[in-house]
Amino acid sequence: MKRSTSRAFTLIEILVSLAAGGLVLVGLLLLSKNATAAFNEEVRLGALQAAVRSATQRIQGDLTLASYLSTPNMQADPKIAHGFAATSNATASSLAVARRLSGVRIITGASDVTALRNAQNGYRNDVLEVSGNLTGSDPFVVLDVLVGGGDGGCDRIVFNMDAPAIWRLRDSTAADPTATLVARVQGLFVPVTTGASQHLVRFVDTTGRSQFLATCPIANAVKRVGGAPEAIAVDVTAGVGNRILTVADTRGIGGWPGRAVGGCTVNPVHVARYEVGTTALLAPSLTALEVSTDANPKFDLYRSYLDATGAVIAVPELVSEFVVGLRFGLTVDSSTVGAPGTSSSLQRVDVSDVTGVGTWAPLIDATLARPATTAGSVGPHRIRSVAVEVSARVPLADRDRPEPTGATQRRYCIPGSCVPGTQTYARTRTSLLDVALPNHIGVYY
Repeated sequence: MKRSTSRAFTLIEILVSLAAGGLVLVGLLLLSKNATAAFNEEVRLGALQAAVRSATQRIQGDLTLASYLSTPNMQADPKIAHGFAATSNATASSLAVARRLSGVRIITGASDVTALRNAQNGYRNDVLEVSGNLTGSDPFVVLDVLVGGGDGGCDRIVFNMDAPAIWRLRDSTAADPTATLVARVQGLFVPVTTGASQHLVRFVDTTGRSQFLATCPIANAVKRVGGAPEAIAVDVTAGVGNRILTVADTRGIGGWPGRAVGGCTVNPVHVARYEVGTTALLAPSLTALEVSTDANPKFDLYRSYLDATGAVIAVPELVSEFVVGLRFGLTVDSSTVGAPGTSSSLQRVDVSDVTGVGTWAPLIDATLARPATTAGSVGPHRIRSVAVEVSARVPLADRDRPEPTGATQRRYCIPGSCVPGTQTYARTRTSLLDVALPNHIGVYY
């Protein structure tokens, strides 16, 4: 019988093969794990960079409208109508926001009261308030003013229904075109509301002088009014110091002329505030949706509307999560009052210059003297551009030590008392953007 020359694998060969295959498999698993970890890190870092960019762009959108159809400085603006009678005051003395109204207001370090962990990591959190017409692009032409003729004794401003601003909002295909128009105009004048909240309104007379009032403290300040044809109107706050000033109130220097002569306009003015803080402080109703602990505190960037009294209206809008720094710098014009300056009159105030920022963007109020006529004026009206710096971190600690001294990228110690060698540091990214203020160009008072 012929013996076969073929042979099988020995046990030792099989074991060696299995061991070699196992080593290859382990290597592949480790390689896959490292690749997955690297991918996840890049995804988190990409999301972080997108978050800081979107935050700066969101702020940029409002800053470009600073002082639009409003005023760069309520107290110093020469085009503000003033009343002389004891019962009339164009600075709207009972409206807190109107008294301090300016296109840009920056309060340095104001958010650090609640974000001390950020300060411990070397980050500053400023508060930014931007005022202007942030919801529309047109003033509404006034047809008539009914002093005390609105609901609850408020003054009523009736719109000219043939003006371009009205026609751009019409929808002839709607079941009730007037109701649709009222809703759209209401959304411009009162974009958010809580109860009987009030928003600022700017009324401009035939001389080009402005006076600032507030929407009537009722649920729907904009309404349809009867007549042939039907019209719409906005009711504004009545009461001592808040009525529309007439020509008699201003002694002929501006004011409502008392008849429908055309040339008067009205538009909304909003105040948007950006600040960094916890959900528990800025948006308590959303606390259940957040995960924030003492060991891993979470700070976010919020945007909110302020009403005419300075109170926050409704739930603030979440702009970006895990924000740890919000700073602002300025480019200012120190040229002589009443005359355009040269390029040498522009000064750069860096984001790190707390004193400089606080000097040029102060809290204006009724006690602020008008700028001198012989020297460069200081104040928010002379700000020509704003530098916006937003810093954010990744949600979880992913590094075991801080960046070396002098590094451009910083890391954030999450627990507050990190020890090098422990994975308690989070990567951060910062976005810096300069935003010009087009409505401040040519303001030399």
